[in-house]
Amino acid sequence: MKGEYPFAQAAEVMKVIAHPIRLSIIALLEDKKLKVGDIQAVMGTKQAVTSQHLNAMAAKGILGREKNGNEVFYYVERKEVYKLLSCIKGCCA
Repeated sequence: MKGEYPFAQAAEVMKVIAHPIRLSIIALLEDKKLKVGDIQAVMGTKQAVTSQHLNAMAAKGILGREKNGNEVFYYVERKEVYKLLSCIKGCCA
C-alpha cells in the first residue's frame, strides 16, 4: 500500500484545516475572494486571530493571496479541500 496514496500530504492538509474557524473560512471563500476585514466580520473573530488562521493556510498552499493596493484578498487555492469539507459534512451530519 505504501506509495499508492499520498498519505503524508493528506495528513498535512488535514492538520492545517482541522480547526472550526479554518473550516468555516474555507467554506466562506468558496468561489470568491475576500479581504481580511470582510472575513473577520463574518467570522466574528479578532483581526489578529483571523490573520493567523489565514496565514497558516496560505503558508501550506491551501489559500492564495492577491494584493490590490493596500488590500490583500484571500481565496481557496487548492479546490480539492472542498472534497474534504463534503466528506466532513457527510460524517458529522
